[in-house]
Amino acid sequence: VLIRSQIGATITAAVLYLIGTTAVTIGVFFLQEWLEYEWIDELQYAFPSVASGLMVSGASLPGQPPYWVGALILVGWAVVTGVIGTMITRRRDIS
Repeated sequence: VLIRSQIGATITAAVLYLIGTTAVTIGVFFLQEWLEYEWIDELQYAFPSVASGLMVSGASLPGQPPYWVGALILVGWAVVTGVIGTMITRRRDIS
C-alpha cells in the first residue's frame, strides 16, 4: 500500500528482511549493553524477521520462547499492517 510499484515493494521487503534480522540483533545487543537490563534481549522476538526465524526453527533452545510465540507475533503484525493498509486504501479510494 505504501509503495505503489510491485517490484519496488518486493525488493524493499526482501532487503528489509535480510538486513533487518542483523540490524535488530545488533541494535538489541547494544541497547542491552548500554542500559544493562536483561528483559531488553527479549524485545528482538517482537520483530517479524526474528519471529519468523523463531517460528521455522522448530527447536526449543534455552533462552528462546517456543516456536508458536513467533507464529503469534507474525499473526499480530499481519493484523496490524492489514488494518493500516485497509485504512490507507479506503482513504485513497474515490467513491
